[in-house]
Amino acid sequence: MQLNETQKKKNSSYGSHPPANALSREQLQQRMQAALQNGQGTTRKRPPRPYTEAEAESGSEQTETRKPPRRRTFPAEHLNHDTVDMDADMGSDGYDMNETENRPQPVKRMPRPKPEPAEEAVKSGNGKKIALLVSLIVVIALLAVYLVGFFSYQDRILPNTRVNGIDVSGMTAAEAEQSVLSQANAKGITFVKKDGEEVPFSGDQFGSTVSLSSNTVLTNAAQSGHGAWFTSYFHPTDLTVSVVNTYSEEELADLVKNYTWGTVAPTDAKIEKGDDDTYQIVPEEEGDMVDTDTLAAYTLEQMKDGNNTISLTDANCYLQPEITSEDLQDKLAEYNRFSDLTITYDFDDRQEVLEPETISEWITVNEEDDSVEVDRDAVTNWVNENLVKYDTYGSDYMRTFHSTLQGTLEIPGGQYGIYGWLTDVEATVDKLIEYIQNGESVTVEPEYARTGYCRATDDIGDSYAEVDITNQKVFVYKDGELVIESDCVTGMADDPSRETPPGVYKVWSMDRNRILGTMEAYGYEQPVDYWIYFTEIDIGFHDLLRSAYGGEIYKTNGSHGCVNLPLDVAAEMYDTVEIGYPVIVIA
Repeated sequence: MQLNETQKKKNSSYGSHPPANALSREQLQQRMQAALQNGQGTTRKRPPRPYTEAEAESGSEQTETRKPPRRRTFPAEHLNHDTVDMDADMGSDGYDMNETENRPQPVKRMPRPKPEPAEEAVKSGNGKKIALLVSLIVVIALLAVYLVGFFSYQDRILPNTRVNGIDVSGMTAAEAEQSVLSQANAKGITFVKKDGEEVPFSGDQFGSTVSLSSNTVLTNAAQSGHGAWFTSYFHPTDLTVSVVNTYSEEELADLVKNYTWGTVAPTDAKIEKGDDDTYQIVPEEEGDMVDTDTLAAYTLEQMKDGNNTISLTDANCYLQPEITSEDLQDKLAEYNRFSDLTITYDFDDRQEVLEPETISEWITVNEEDDSVEVDRDAVTNWVNENLVKYDTYGSDYMRTFHSTLQGTLEIPGGQYGIYGWLTDVEATVDKLIEYIQNGESVTVEPEYARTGYCRATDDIGDSYAEVDITNQKVFVYKDGELVIESDCVTGMADDPSRETPPGVYKVWSMDRNRILGTMEAYGYEQPVDYWIYFTEIDIGFHDLLRSAYGGEIYKTNGSHGCVNLPLDVAAEMYDTVEIGYPVIVIA
């Protein structure tokens, strides 16, 4: 190894002038041996160099960043010298007095001497003992942990175990069951209306509870695999158990039936006449009321299938209108077809009009041949309600009569009365249906079973024959004018079987040169020239030759019920009246 000039000078100085405090080689080796045994190195630290004035003024921050002082090390070659001056060429601050520039400078440490073989053996033996002891402690600790875990998880579910997504690690089977059930609350039910509104009910409102169908899964999980319990930390276990929901069907049905689902009832579609005189359909409205029996039955079916969200629309439980717009399409066409059809019934001074709206209600269209069918029952009801009320035929029908001599009287039809108007309902219905099917507006009269002479409110009119029993007079009016006036003889007043009955009649038949009565039936036979029959009991006008007429003759020598007239009066009357001519007999 080559030494520079400085080192040579130092070495030469060591040999020629050893310092007074220099250590011998033996002392130096002893110190180094002691240092090695104490874990110390071959270098020694110099005492810290005193701060310069500039460093003192720069403060603590410079102190923290200042480089550490350079240390002197001794190369191994120096150990060949008998003595080493540890403080040679060192100043009082521990630095080399010959080096004045660039201080402090780092100094290489002197390598630590290799220990002796005996020392290495001792150190190796100690390390093995320590390693063995540590291993033993670790094994004991792991065994303790294993045993703690083994006994801790007896009859409990292993770590890292989830049931139905719920962490049940370390729980008993009963605790795990309770935890699962607490998360699986009793199932409620939610109804969804057609407008999207939700109506929820909690499970306790209809006796809903939850339970496990079987706890076998939890029991097995709590009793198996405990020997390898620690492996569960690395292998999570997910289990599934079935949760059974039970409830009272009766309580659920009552809940559905007793709830107010809506308050608006459905309305039927209808046809109305518009401003333009055409008919239009006013659509139906469903409302929001429901058939609770239907909804309850549907709800129970859905709950059995596990569905607890019930759609009222799917349940098809809303009350529906009986008549929809679609139902009225054909009728609308008929309405518009018959929109101008009217049937007018004429009663002289009165009319009864059958309106198109009513007609349209009776009409249906035969889909096979598009023929118009009319509801006969509806037509019959209409005739009875609107036409029969104009009938005047009947013994109890009262009329106001303006008599010639007795003034205004209220007279009944009479026991044998045959005058008046009587509607033939069946025939009128037939004709009315025919008018409708023809689709033409008409003005007609009803079909009659009995007819009068005038159809006005005063159905006697101003052409009639009047018989006044009290005054023994006959008056014949024609178009309001008195054309015949004559005395007469009526039936025997004191003999009910021969009296002339009061009432309202009409000329029934007219004959010439007829023989009245028979000897077998009446005890007489009477030939007459003119016979005007006005009752259905063989009473009428006829000529009869008498010495006098009028007065009080009828009380003592009255007829058998007929009205006796002079021949010329009977002839004139025969030429004046006609079949149906009203005859009014007043007492």
